[in-house]
Amino acid sequence: MSFSEDSRSLDNKSKRIRSFILILPMFLLTAFRGINVGTDTTQYYRIYYLYNSYSELLSRLKTSEIEPGYLILNYIGNHLGLSYNQFQIIVALIIYAAIYYISVKYSSNTAYFCFLLMTTRTMFSIMNISRSWIATSLIIICSIKFIEKRKPILFCLSVIAVSLLIHKSAIVFLLLYPVAHTRINRKKIYALLASTFIAFLFGKRFFNLMIAIIGKYDSFVENGYNETGLAVIMNLAMHACFLAIIIRMYYNVVVKRTDANNQEEVDYNIMIPVACSIIVVCIDIIGLRLNVANRVSIHFTPLFLISISNAFALMKKDKGYYLLKLIVSGMLIAYFVIILVYRSNWNSVVPYTTFFTAT
Repeated sequence: MSFSEDSRSLDNKSKRIRSFILILPMFLLTAFRGINVGTDTTQYYRIYYLYNSYSELLSRLKTSEIEPGYLILNYIGNHLGLSYNQFQIIVALIIYAAIYYISVKYSSNTAYFCFLLMTTRTMFSIMNISRSWIATSLIIICSIKFIEKRKPILFCLSVIAVSLLIHKSAIVFLLLYPVAHTRINRKKIYALLASTFIAFLFGKRFFNLMIAIIGKYDSFVENGYNETGLAVIMNLAMHACFLAIIIRMYYNVVVKRTDANNQEEVDYNIMIPVACSIIVVCIDIIGLRLNVANRVSIHFTPLFLISISNAFALMKKDKGYYLLKLIVSGMLIAYFVIILVYRSNWNSVVPYTTFFTAT
């Protein structure tokens, strides 16, 4: 399964089998992890066993910072007799079903997409921020199709419903519809960067104001989510480099091909991942002053990584392709190893244990 092999040359059945084989190990590592793996896993474990009665659940729904849909899922699972470990397997299944879906539907290089999931530490993120990833997965499975069908009302309603029930930050997915339907040019990129700069200047004040008005999320401020960290800066640098490669692919392959054929129809298999890439970098810029924005950008990460793998697949005939891919892959492996060794507390996935061996 070569990193350079184009998955578009495979028939649908072969691509499904390849995606399943490559994604299965990541699913197993996530589903069967012990409660000590991941910075937030212990918190989710405690929440799962928190409510002994329906009245306690109703009382908690009014005051909890956690969205009601997730609390209700926990309550149902607990009262059906499922252990937290079994519930965790179901959550991992939902998340990786969405990753499998976009791998089959959008990726031109499944092997490299899975390589990116590992080396960018996206798999570690899935082990940590379960609610965000559940929301992302549900939107990928249920809402993205409305972009292709040009049904903005259904797209917006489904995104809002998932946001209110599972994780409010998923509301940023509303940005995807207009960006995915925009034919990118320099003027539009400049306008988007100008809007991002305004959000960069005033985003922190707006965030603190909203926290004060809502009165439920003080812990975000107390935990330093409105401060800039090294991880935010590193993510921005990495994502900006990726976006440069993606934009080059977009202009050299997509725009030229469209202009040559006088096509107005949008290729959503390319445009949806490209739109996610642009949004991620804009959010990362805002995250330089507002760390919580970096947690929001993870909603677009799977399709962003798809766009990177697609860019390399479409640039295969370009001069210097193999050198560029070798450099990028080498830097990603170095990034992965360095963070794993010297900043293991960022994700707390080592030492890794399963719930069979965890005490």
